[in-house]
Amino acid sequence: MFCYHSGKMNRHTNTFWLSVLMVLSVSAFSVQANGLLGQHTWNAGAEGWTNEFDFVDLNPSATGGNPFGQLEISFDPTGFPEVGEIEWFDVVRVDSDLLFAGNWSTNQNISFDFFSADRTPHDIQIQLHSTNGNIWSYNVTEQVTQTQTWQSVGTSLGYADAWGPLPGFSDTAEQFLSDLGDIDWVGLYIFREEASAERYGLDNFMLYVGTPEPAETVLLAAALLALFLGYRRRREDGAVTQTGGRPPNSDS
Repeated sequence: MFCYHSGKMNRHTNTFWLSVLMVLSVSAFSVQANGLLGQHTWNAGAEGWTNEFDFVDLNPSATGGNPFGQLEISFDPTGFPEVGEIEWFDVVRVDSDLLFAGNWSTNQNISFDFFSADRTPHDIQIQLHSTNGNIWSYNVTEQVTQTQTWQSVGTSLGYADAWGPLPGFSDTAEQFLSDLGDIDWVGLYIFREEASAERYGLDNFMLYVGTPEPAETVLLAAALLALFLGYRRRREDGAVTQTGGRPPNSDS
């Protein structure tokens, strides 16, 4: 009876790990099939993000995000704006190839989760920077309306969705399409609301086509299924051990 039980345990162990491998493989395919092109979650470091003018402090944290890591963005207290006073805004950004090494196009979307700890920003924009120096901006200030809660923010990359250039070059669909083919960084322009310290959080920054499956959701589903399979196998093995029985039609 001991030899039979040991053999069954081995078969169950092999089946368990095979199931986990299949789930992870299917999950990875699901992420790609649902259009997720690139994602930063800050669960393990800065992921290449920096700031343009060094007026904010960036702190990648493994906790406090939505649901796990986040990029904390902090403005120190400053004076009220005067001529030449520029500590009121900064651009938090990442090189485009660290998010997505392929071609950027108008059928893609950008979304992220944003947290305002103290007050919402006076102005917040998604910015795309082309290799020729042109910067295109999409204003998402109206999407960030609450403090002390994570809010989902985003837009498509279609020119009709009110993408506009910073002053200095042609605001046409043709120019936008041309620059979209040469994006070298993407980021957030944040203009603080007041002179006192302000803290924000950024999480789940995604570039995608269609409706994506966030990586945490897929991995969590795989982990839960793996735990369920393992639990069910242990119950079956325990039942056989307690009854001293053999499977139906087994050889003596």
